[in-house]
Amino acid sequence: MALLYCDIETAPIAEAAAYLPPQEAPSNYKDPEKIAAYIADAQARALAKAALDPGLLRIVAIAAQVDHDAAQVWLCPDVESERTALARLWRLATQATAQGGLLVGYNLLAFDLPAIITRSWLLGVQPAFTSLRRYGQHGVLDLMHRLDFDGLIPSRGLSWWCQRIGLGPDDVTSGKDMPGFVEAGDWASVEAHVRADLEKTVALAAWCGVAPF
Repeated sequence: MALLYCDIETAPIAEAAAYLPPQEAPSNYKDPEKIAAYIADAQARALAKAALDPGLLRIVAIAAQVDHDAAQVWLCPDVESERTALARLWRLATQATAQGGLLVGYNLLAFDLPAIITRSWLLGVQPAFTSLRRYGQHGVLDLMHRLDFDGLIPSRGLSWWCQRIGLGPDDVTSGKDMPGFVEAGDWASVEAHVRADLEKTVALAAWCGVAPF
């Protein structure tokens, strides 16, 4: 049974601000400068969250690994490279699930897969999955659900678990840093982070008994 591990990194699409609702200051704000500052801050916070919205994000990196083969990382500086990376991932997913394998990741069902599927639709790429179920999704193993017992206890992040049990590489960056790296053209940092998260995912899967160490 093949296991396909994957992880993605995202940033807001260039035109995300146009799709955000207008921001307003509280009614008790009277000073024009304070109102303008509040609105600007609210807009910045809303735009930052666009990197987590399947309808407003773009995928800037995909990392994938089949069993214990070498990890593959596809950076997506533009739409064409993103489209190519999505097609490659779906090809690997189709091959794995056709043989009874699993697509393995952390928070796959609530974030990665909705983002991947939505971007695939928007870019004209045929996804291997067109619908998702919170529990019992065929061909998918979400390690977050394994560790929170399908929502019976509060969820923790991937890095939290890996730090708790001493697995995976040290990485001082997080997904929140990716939009800034992309804007600065620091693709080396984007690649380093997505590789680190994939390595953590593989190690955590082994610790959970999903795959041999």
